[in-house]
Amino acid sequence: MGLRSREEYIQSLRDGREIYYRGQKVDDVTTHEVLKAAVSHAADLYSLAQDEKYRDMLVYNDPVYGEISKFYRIPRSSNDLMERFELIYETTRLGRGMFNIIKAIGSDAIFAIMMVAKQLDAVMGTEYYDHIM
Repeated sequence: MGLRSREEYIQSLRDGREIYYRGQKVDDVTTHEVLKAAVSHAADLYSLAQDEKYRDMLVYNDPVYGEISKFYRIPRSSNDLMERFELIYETTRLGRGMFNIIKAIGSDAIFAIMMVAKQLDAVMGTEYYDHIM
């Protein structure tokens, strides 16, 4: 499948989901007067990942899933955490100081949920961790 392009990401937001902003229904977040700025900022990461200059910084070849965003590479060592810090720092710098919440905080949340799911599975005999993966 490969990594999404900027255009594929933007198009994926036009999937019929129901969105409201300040109590008003939004027909298309990609063209909304206020929200389109956030969409564009998030889409910048997809553009950077396609750029050979930044590809090594943003793309990881996962043995199971193939090419994925390095934001979703599960940190397993202190070196991995330092690489993640540098990734977040550099993408924030490239975003002209705007922190990219879509992947940085989103993946942090996924990693936290994975840890809790693993503990819950051990106690309850569930399979939440596998579902997250």
